[in-house]
Amino acid sequence: MNQEASAVPPKRSASGSSHRILSPLGFEIREVSDGEEAIAVWQDWSPHLIWMDVRMPILNGHEAALIIRELEAKKNILESQKVRIVALTASLIDLREEDLCLHGFDGFVSKPFTEDKIFAKMAEYLNLQYVYR
Repeated sequence: MNQEASAVPPKRSASGSSHRILSPLGFEIREVSDGEEAIAVWQDWSPHLIWMDVRMPILNGHEAALIIRELEAKKNILESQKVRIVALTASLIDLREEDLCLHGFDGFVSKPFTEDKIFAKMAEYLNLQYVYR
Protein backbone atom coordinates (compact mmCIF):
# COMPACT_ATOMS: atom_id res chain seq x y z
CA MET A 1 0.00 0.00 0.00
CA ASN A 2 1.40 3.37 -1.00
CA GLN A 3 0.44 5.97 1.60
CA GLU A 4 1.34 9.62 1.32
CA ALA A 5 1.73 11.92 4.28
CA SER A 6 2.39 15.61 4.00
CA ALA A 7 4.31 17.14 6.87
CA VAL A 8 3.69 20.85 7.28
CA PRO A 9 6.11 22.23 9.86
CA PRO A 10 7.48 25.75 9.61
CA LYS A 11 11.17 25.97 8.74
CA ARG A 12 11.95 27.39 12.18
CA SER A 13 11.07 24.00 13.74
CA ALA A 14 12.99 20.75 13.58
CA SER A 15 11.67 20.16 10.08
CA GLY A 16 13.86 17.17 9.41
CA SER A 17 12.14 15.09 12.09
CA SER A 18 9.21 14.10 9.86
CA HIS A 19 11.61 12.75 7.25
CA ARG A 20 13.62 10.95 9.92
CA ILE A 21 10.50 9.33 11.40
CA LEU A 22 8.38 8.55 8.32
CA SER A 23 10.65 8.15 5.29
CA PRO A 24 12.24 4.88 6.45
CA LEU A 25 8.73 3.39 6.55
CA GLY A 26 8.07 4.23 2.91
CA PHE A 27 5.92 7.32 3.39
CA GLU A 28 6.33 10.12 0.90
CA ILE A 29 6.95 13.41 2.71
CA ARG A 30 6.82 17.00 1.52
CA GLU A 31 7.60 19.80 3.92
CA VAL A 32 6.59 23.42 3.57
CA SER A 33 7.43 26.79 5.11
CA ASP A 34 4.00 28.33 5.64
CA GLY A 35 0.23 27.90 5.34
CA GLU A 36 0.05 29.15 1.74
CA GLU A 37 2.61 26.59 0.68
CA ALA A 38 0.69 23.90 2.59
CA ILE A 39 -2.42 24.65 0.51
CA ALA A 40 -0.40 24.60 -2.73
CA VAL A 41 1.16 21.23 -1.85
CA TRP A 42 -2.27 19.81 -1.02
CA GLN A 43 -3.68 21.03 -4.34
CA ASP A 44 -0.80 19.65 -6.42
CA TRP A 45 -0.18 16.42 -4.55
CA SER A 46 -3.38 15.29 -2.77
CA PRO A 47 -1.77 13.55 0.22
CA HIS A 48 -3.75 11.25 2.49
CA LEU A 49 -2.70 13.10 5.65
CA ILE A 50 -1.34 16.52 6.55
CA TRP A 51 0.53 17.29 9.76
CA MET A 52 -0.34 20.98 10.13
CA ASP A 53 1.64 23.14 12.52
CA VAL A 54 -0.81 25.55 14.16
CA ARG A 55 1.69 28.41 14.25
CA MET A 56 3.07 29.21 10.80
CA PRO A 57 3.87 32.43 8.97
CA ILE A 58 1.67 34.06 6.29
CA LEU A 59 -1.35 31.77 6.91
CA ASN A 60 -1.44 29.94 10.22
CA GLY A 61 -2.54 26.32 10.52
CA HIS A 62 -6.12 27.27 11.42
CA GLU A 63 -6.50 29.38 8.28
CA ALA A 64 -4.80 26.88 5.98
CA ALA A 65 -6.93 23.98 7.25
CA LEU A 66 -10.13 25.99 6.77
CA ILE A 67 -9.16 26.93 3.21
CA ILE A 68 -8.40 23.30 2.37
CA ARG A 69 -11.82 22.28 3.74
CA GLU A 70 -13.52 25.03 1.72
CA LEU A 71 -11.75 23.88 -1.45
CA GLU A 72 -12.74 20.26 -0.77
CA ALA A 73 -16.37 21.37 -0.41
CA LYS A 74 -16.25 23.30 -3.71
CA LYS A 75 -14.84 20.21 -5.43
CA ASN A 76 -17.58 18.02 -3.85
CA ILE A 77 -14.98 15.66 -2.41
CA LEU A 78 -16.62 12.80 -0.52
CA GLU A 79 -16.06 12.73 3.24
CA SER A 80 -14.19 9.42 2.95
CA GLN A 81 -11.84 10.95 0.35
CA LYS A 82 -10.98 14.14 2.24
CA VAL A 83 -7.43 14.65 3.45
CA ARG A 84 -6.95 14.04 7.15
CA ILE A 85 -5.48 17.11 8.83
CA VAL A 86 -3.81 16.69 12.21
CA ALA A 87 -2.80 19.79 14.14
CA LEU A 88 0.65 19.98 15.69
CA THR A 89 0.42 22.30 18.64
CA ALA A 90 2.62 23.37 21.53
CA SER A 91 -0.39 23.36 23.84
CA LEU A 92 -4.15 23.29 23.88
CA ILE A 93 -3.96 27.04 24.44
CA ASP A 94 -3.19 27.25 20.70
CA LEU A 95 -6.16 25.07 19.83
CA ARG A 96 -8.94 23.97 22.14
CA GLU A 97 -9.92 20.38 21.52
CA GLU A 98 -13.61 21.23 21.05
CA ASP A 99 -12.70 23.73 18.31
CA LEU A 100 -10.85 21.20 16.16
CA CYS A 101 -13.74 20.55 13.78
CA LEU A 102 -14.48 24.26 13.47
CA HIS A 103 -10.93 24.83 12.27
CA GLY A 104 -10.99 21.88 9.85
CA PHE A 105 -8.74 19.58 11.86
CA ASP A 106 -9.42 15.90 12.38
CA GLY A 107 -7.27 15.69 15.51
CA PHE A 108 -4.13 17.00 17.16
CA VAL A 109 -0.80 15.98 18.64
CA SER A 110 0.79 18.13 21.33
CA LYS A 111 4.47 19.01 21.22
CA PRO A 112 6.81 17.62 22.14
CA PHE A 113 5.53 14.49 20.45
CA THR A 114 6.94 10.99 20.38
CA GLU A 115 7.22 8.64 17.44
CA ASP A 116 4.60 6.43 19.12
CA LYS A 117 2.08 9.30 19.11
CA ILE A 118 2.76 10.02 15.44
CA PHE A 119 2.37 6.36 14.47
CA ALA A 120 -0.81 6.01 16.56
CA LYS A 121 -2.45 9.03 14.89
CA MET A 122 -1.47 7.80 11.45
CA ALA A 123 -2.92 4.37 12.21
CA GLU A 124 -6.11 5.99 13.46
CA TYR A 125 -6.67 8.33 10.51
CA LEU A 126 -5.25 6.20 7.69
CA ASN A 127 -6.45 2.83 8.98
CA LEU A 128 -2.90 1.50 9.09
CA GLN A 129 -1.53 -1.58 10.77
CA TYR A 130 2.15 -1.80 11.50
CA VAL A 131 4.18 -5.00 11.31
CA TYR A 132 7.20 -4.97 13.60
CA ARG A 133 10.14 -7.18 12.70
